[in-house]
Order: sequence, then structure tokens, then C-alpha cells
Amino acid sequence: MVKEIEQIKGEYNLRETYITALGRDSSSTKEDNFGDLNKAYQDVVNNSFKEREVSLKENESARKDLLSTEQRKIEAEKLKQKNEEIRLKREQLNVQKFTSIINKN
Repeated sequence: MVKEIEQIKGEYNLRETYITALGRDSSSTKEDNFGDLNKAYQDVVNNSFKEREVSLKENESARKDLLSTEQRKIEAEKLKQKNEEIRLKREQLNVQKFTSIINKN
């Protein structure tokens, strides 16, 4: 959330700087450099979007990695439980065998 607020704040600062540059250009020279300023502004905006896209992909990748890790932990726990169930069942069978042997004698 804080990162998003900082991103929005950065975008507004960029727009403010762009408008200030347009104003300075129009008041300081007779010929307009609006085309150059517009191109520079668009380059910065495009780079900003690309950076945001990369950041989102990194976040998504990290989320998937975490999810995958958690799923592996859950599967490992299930296997441990299954192993314990099998061990207990074997132990119960051994007790039953022992009991049947004692009862025969």
C-alpha cells in the first residue's frame, strides 16, 4: 500500500515537473521545444510503466514461490501423517499377532 502511494506521488511530481518545464520553455525562448519536452515526458512515463510491470511480475513470482513452498510443506505434513498411520497399523497388527499366539497356547 505504501509503495503504491509513493508511486502515485512520484507520478504527480513527474507531471508537476513536466508542466513547470513547459512553462519555463514558453517564457524563456521564442521557439517552442514542446515536442522535445513531450517526448522526454513520454519516455519517462513509459519507463515508469515498464518498471511497475517488472515490479508486479517480481511480486507475482515471489507470491507463487511462497505458495509453492507452502504447498510442499503441506504435502510433507500429509506424508508424515500417512507414515504415522502406517506405523500404527503395523504396530496394531503385531499386537494382534502376539495376542492370537498367546490365546492359542
